[in-house]
Amino acid sequence: MTDDSLDLLSLDPEGLTSIAILVRMVDKKVMTILKDGTIYIGFLRTFDQYGTIILHKTIERIYIEDEYGEIPLGIFLIRSENIVLIGEIDPENEYPTKLKLVAKEEVLRKRA
Repeated sequence: MTDDSLDLLSLDPEGLTSIAILVRMVDKKVMTILKDGTIYIGFLRTFDQYGTIILHKTIERIYIEDEYGEIPLGIFLIRSENIVLIGEIDPENEYPTKLKLVAKEEVLRKRA
């Protein structure tokens, strides 16, 4: 193996594989959107060679019209085949500014 093959983080961003991109997101707060539209937010702690991820301090965020609610879930495993999108969250823009945060019971009632 060459030194270049060992240094994933120095690759040109356009040449990164999805696994190499996940390396950069470890220990950062990420938003993950699944095939069914579910949104999970948490700290990416680890992943495997297939892209299955483990989130820590996970919440499910539910949007309904001009409101949103958050349901705490804790540690959460998500299999890669369910993931549509994963991205790092900017701490300064984490919360929707034009939407009203409501209690989890209320958002669950409205979703039902």
